[in-house]
Amino acid sequence: MNTTAAATEAHVTVATIRTWCRRGVIAAAKKAGCWIIDTASLARRIATGARRHANPAETHFTLLKEHAMPSTSIPQALVARLHAAAAYLAEAGWTECTERDDAGRIGVEEAIRLCGPRSGDGHLLNVLLYQRGMGYWDTEEDKGVTQDEVVELLATTEITTADLEATFGPRWEAVVAMVRQVAALTNAQAQKIHTAWDAGPAAWAGEVAARVAGVPVRFAPRAHGGTWAAWTKNQLAADDPRLAATWVTWACRAAGDAARDAAGSIAVDAVQAVAAAEAACGLIADVDYHRLTAPWRTVIPA
Repeated sequence: MNTTAAATEAHVTVATIRTWCRRGVIAAAKKAGCWIIDTASLARRIATGARRHANPAETHFTLLKEHAMPSTSIPQALVARLHAAAAYLAEAGWTECTERDDAGRIGVEEAIRLCGPRSGDGHLLNVLLYQRGMGYWDTEEDKGVTQDEVVELLATTEITTADLEATFGPRWEAVVAMVRQVAALTNAQAQKIHTAWDAGPAAWAGEVAARVAGVPVRFAPRAHGGTWAAWTKNQLAADDPRLAATWVTWACRAAGDAARDAAGSIAVDAVQAVAAAEAACGLIADVDYHRLTAPWRTVIPA
């Protein structure tokens, strides 16, 4: 099965399928430069995702209660989740690239996902780690990393409000709240947001992007923040537009991943538009902010 057919079968994007192939989430091999995917492996991954969405509170981590996140500030909650993930990896064992291997060992992303009640926080942490260059050790140059090093890194990592502001901008609290809400979307809510987006803002955003950033009219925020960043750089009246464009990029990434995890690719475009607007709020015209967030407000009131 090729990536296009697999994406259709799993109700995700082709980019997501390629990521799964690279990380070993599904069994696949490259032939003539193209991924050929094992259908049985893909079916297991789809079934795993269905179980997650049916009962998002379910976790196999027996140590979770011992490392329960305190009801405190956002940075403390995120740090607690990282440290819980470190404890989980120390017990279950760490593996590169995959969510869980045949021996029961898990990857960093999977450990973070399991170790807390808010799935949105997991996506925020993914971005914060990636932004620091800590990723998931799934590249050839990182193959020498050991489990002890990974556990120690997660157990000693700290996150402050300054880190959150540097990543998501001065409006980081709004971005965090929005990503948490996105992660809890139902398919029906995602469809409602998507329908409202297609009814107006989608075409408008494409025209604006084409006019100010020189990108194709078929513009969509699905470009993982890159096109939004270009658009924002041309729209912002900031001292350093590149910095604001960075905030938008990371906000779009966290929100887009949360949307895909919650409801597939249904509302990714509309959700990333909201993330871009929140990260750039105060630096873009009010009318632009309200246009971009209007579809979201059909489900999540202001």
